[in-house]
Amino acid sequence: MKQNGKTIGLLAMTFAAILVLASSCASTKALAWMDGTYDSKHTQRDYWLAVGRSVDETHAIGSACATLEAEISALLGNKAGLPSLEVRMAEGNSGAVVSPTTGAAIFYASLYDSVSIDGQSVVRIGFRRSDMAKSLKKIHKDAYDDAAYELKNYKKAGKNPLDRMAALQKASRLSQLADRSGELLMLFTGKSFDSLTEKIASTKENIVSDLKVRIDSSAVDAPFKDAMIQAYAQQLQGLGFGVVEKKEDLVVKLSYKQLLTPKAGGAPYAYMNYTLAYSILSDSSVILSIVENERIAAVTDGDAKAKAERYATVEAPRKFAAAFMGL
Repeated sequence: MKQNGKTIGLLAMTFAAILVLASSCASTKALAWMDGTYDSKHTQRDYWLAVGRSVDETHAIGSACATLEAEISALLGNKAGLPSLEVRMAEGNSGAVVSPTTGAAIFYASLYDSVSIDGQSVVRIGFRRSDMAKSLKKIHKDAYDDAAYELKNYKKAGKNPLDRMAALQKASRLSQLADRSGELLMLFTGKSFDSLTEKIASTKENIVSDLKVRIDSSAVDAPFKDAMIQAYAQQLQGLGFGVVEKKEDLVVKLSYKQLLTPKAGGAPYAYMNYTLAYSILSDSSVILSIVENERIAAVTDGDAKAKAERYATVEAPRKFAAAFMGL
């Protein structure tokens, strides 16, 4: 009986150990994704996943969404000025939405697993790559087709080069949106995307090179008038415009006056007050106009004059060119 008792006890211990081991193996197998994120069912080739842990499922999902956003942003380059990208939970399959005006994107992720362990909620969420590719391909195609349509029909804006430029600007904006969705698509397919941006830019350059600009300096009253005219002409030529003396498409009208308040008595500074203005006219219509009225302080009269000249012949023409490019 003793021997039988020992045998029974040994068998019971062995059976218990087997149960513990089996339970441990089952748990490890079921929760393998917690450590590796991917498994045989959800491979990295077919999915893009992230795991989140927190006090409850809502916060765990938020953590996983933040992980996906960080991974996507890193691949996009974290460039300043990029449209925003947000990851949210999907009610159904994963997919994407891209704003047709700003390029801001929302990626919708699916919930694949959710468990509670040691008082913590652990989730696995992400995207099925084929679903995301299908969604983004349509977004890219629609934006690309819209840009292609505007590029094809920009001549219908009329013969006025500025009207054509405005039409091309619309095509360029649509092409940039197409490029944005193409970059997002490339994250899930690894394939390059079609772009019209370079072709639109080349078409713009051709139109600009045909535009003739005349500089009207009749309202410039300064000893450095010739240098000022030359500076604006160089900026215009740098933008690709032809500078002419007559039969122009556009007129850049310059205006400049300055008044020196000399350094006298115990005054610490000399002052140069100036008014600088420029306007861009097309068929007598003003399309850009800027007026500056400032005062420059300097230790000597000569310094005040030199600073005013530098601004009028170097800094102001650069600002003008930047404003012109922004039209």
